[in-house]
Amino acid sequence: MPHNEIIKVDNLCFSYEEESPPLFPPLSFSLQKGTITLLKGPSGSGKSTILRCINGLYPRGHVESKLDGEITVFGKKVEDYPPGELAKHVGMVFQNPRHQWCMRTIREEVAFGLENIGIPREEMDLKIDEVLRLVGLTPFGNTLIDQLSGGYQQRLALACVLVMEPSILLLDEPTSQLDPYTRKKWIDLLLHLKNTLDLTILVVEHNTRDWLPISDQVISIGQQSPDSQVTFSPSLRKRSIGDEIIRLERVDFRYHKKAPLRIKDISASAKKGERIAIIGANGSGKSTVLSLLAGLRRPTKGDCYLELKGYQKWKETILHERLGFVFQNPDWQFVEDTVLEDALVSVATNPTLVEKGKEYLKNFGLGEMFYHHPLSLSEGQKKRLSVLTAILPNPTVLLLDEPTFGQDANTTAILWKTLEEYTEAGGTLICVTHDMEWVDAFFDRVWLIDQGSVIFNGAPRQLWKHKDLVEKCHLLPPKEKKDGDYHAELFVPC
Repeated sequence: MPHNEIIKVDNLCFSYEEESPPLFPPLSFSLQKGTITLLKGPSGSGKSTILRCINGLYPRGHVESKLDGEITVFGKKVEDYPPGELAKHVGMVFQNPRHQWCMRTIREEVAFGLENIGIPREEMDLKIDEVLRLVGLTPFGNTLIDQLSGGYQQRLALACVLVMEPSILLLDEPTSQLDPYTRKKWIDLLLHLKNTLDLTILVVEHNTRDWLPISDQVISIGQQSPDSQVTFSPSLRKRSIGDEIIRLERVDFRYHKKAPLRIKDISASAKKGERIAIIGANGSGKSTVLSLLAGLRRPTKGDCYLELKGYQKWKETILHERLGFVFQNPDWQFVEDTVLEDALVSVATNPTLVEKGKEYLKNFGLGEMFYHHPLSLSEGQKKRLSVLTAILPNPTVLLLDEPTFGQDANTTAILWKTLEEYTEAGGTLICVTHDMEWVDAFFDRVWLIDQGSVIFNGAPRQLWKHKDLVEKCHLLPPKEKKDGDYHAELFVPC
């Protein structure tokens, strides 16, 4: 083994079932001590699987799978490490951080790993305090994890790994749910830790713009042919915007009677055919607002209206037919045993929509996965399936929470084209997103949320002029572009 070689991957192939073809061609690479390596490729190409092979989860955690080739960490084969031993050297942040929680509160979760290796209580408390400070979670130590936003859960996941002081970090889209400002600070923090602690980092990311300048090595897998790549430029066709279709009126919300207000006196509305982006810093209340609009939570005060009629006056089944909703965590969406059944769950008796659903699956890159279980998909594939399931019945209002999570440039473009067609046909789109480029080019209005309140409601181009709000809410406005430059800047093929 070369002096600085930490990890070596030699002719790695992996299949989830003995008889199925490998996810990727034989792959070989090595990681040097104190370097950052970026692993990129299309959604579903096997990037997350490679990380799980390196940290020993596969094939141990997937008994029907088959792994060929060899992976060594510090010169020792991964399969030769006793259970738990490899975790002392290799820390991993999962693409969906919810997959790694064991405890109820932030502080308990960070303590969990330290308790398992017998760290004394006084030393443990010092380590927890320091790592929570590093990731900006000090005020939230006793907060329940299931009340955290996706971005704050990503912070917690990194804290749980860092507190164990590994020499190798495997990061699976660690910044995908962070607001733009926090994402930049996050990457700066990782670069600082890499330099001060001599960490070796392997990161999977679709949004490579911030990572490429600091990466020592870039590995690409599953390349698409130029003919199969899709780009997206917002249509210049004038859309018809109708009357008000959905509204929040003087809405407050708290999780329980003794909890502080999470949402404070929000009044906002959207019209038929309109595109609304809900934006703001992590933890500002964006997903909570979306869940109130979806009727999944009841306001503590105030009311929600669809077509001028309060939600409580709608029959619940009809209300939820009119409101299409996609969770931030797609795992919560699935109710059937196969991809095809889940996609068609609400339209199974409509032959026209059944055929349309099958076409959607093919367009979304899921055509060969009809009979796979939804939970066996990659996170990006799950997200596309959840969007498809919500949009196929053609709801009056479509409510999406981070729909581009886990997507490569190609699948992002396909999603955006689908949403454009939906709104051009009269559908109303309300979407939580951190993608300011998309907000600027695609949406009619933004609701800027700060500490549970809407502090700006207007056109994106007007918001960028309010430098005080942009700075306060950790936004990074898009760079000025000439007409037609949008897709060229966004879609650099992986």
